[in-house]
Amino acid sequence: MSEGASHWDLIDHRLVSLKLTNLAEEMSKSTQDEIAQIRFDNRNNANSAAVPSLILAMHLRRTEEHIEKTYAIYCDVWQKQGHQKTAAFVRAVSGHIIDTIISARRASIISQLSAERARTGSHVDLHNARMEAFKQSMSRLAGRWTRRFEIEARECEHSEGRSRREQQAGFDQQGRLRKAILGLKAQIGLINQKLNNLSSSYSSSRFGKPLRISQRTIANLIQRRQEHEAALAELEREQRGLQQFAANSQNGASEQVASGGAPEVTLQKVAPGVAELSLVDLNAPISSTLEQAKRHLAALGAPIRKLTDPRILEAAEYKVRNAKSTYAEVSIKFFQTPGRADSIRYWVNKRKSRVSNK
Repeated sequence: MSEGASHWDLIDHRLVSLKLTNLAEEMSKSTQDEIAQIRFDNRNNANSAAVPSLILAMHLRRTEEHIEKTYAIYCDVWQKQGHQKTAAFVRAVSGHIIDTIISARRASIISQLSAERARTGSHVDLHNARMEAFKQSMSRLAGRWTRRFEIEARECEHSEGRSRREQQAGFDQQGRLRKAILGLKAQIGLINQKLNNLSSSYSSSRFGKPLRISQRTIANLIQRRQEHEAALAELEREQRGLQQFAANSQNGASEQVASGGAPEVTLQKVAPGVAELSLVDLNAPISSTLEQAKRHLAALGAPIRKLTDPRILEAAEYKVRNAKSTYAEVSIKFFQTPGRADSIRYWVNKRKSRVSNK
């Protein structure tokens, strides 16, 4: 069994399945809402190809969002199981989710649009050309995500290699300390043995005559023993420091896995019902980051407004920076329709009120 397959088998697929079911229900509802919004915004559009093109572009974006959120769920479950993200894990998950999501959504979307074409009686050749272009776009999307996951896997490999080298260096240093400590203890033992022999009342030469031991010899031996004892004490302090550092590193890693690690977001209340959010850990799974943000917002009393399309915030920011542009022009620039002008105006006013409250 390959390493990637073993990582895949270790995942709690039951928990993943429950989370993916919630994700599918959420995305299905938001997708239908967005399709309805597209049709409503283009109800007076004389270009009959506008709605199908906008719907396909929306499906491409939703497919990318689906892959990202699915991968975040796998990462979140893997970390909750007490594991660290590795290159083998990234490759195992990406190898399963990319083809599965791309093929399933491609077949479903083409089937839905083909049924709609048959019902409305629109031009067959134009529909087929649009579907072929959509298939190519989905293939390019799969290629982009494959490269993205491979980049992440390679980065994990470099991180794992650096950790192994640092760990090996720590082991080597501890080994050298143990050898030096044992050497000093042996030398101190030899000096003690010599001093004991010199102080013995039975010290004599081979001819039976008593030996005369100079005080300088004894003083030199005592001085050498003191020097070795001082060096031994220093090495033992260094050894205890290394052992404590290794223990703290292991405990810190365990606590981070158990508690979810350092804060991923920080929030600061800037006005009644308004909070300013800052991302702390950009590598954290999106699902856990959102959960932290929701908890902090609830504690601050700031309401959570769910966006069906985050591009509305970009459009509002663009309008603030380009005051000469009308709301309809900004709506056309970002959504290819003037129908989102009121939504852009709402978010622009909300942004201005937040700045004035500061």
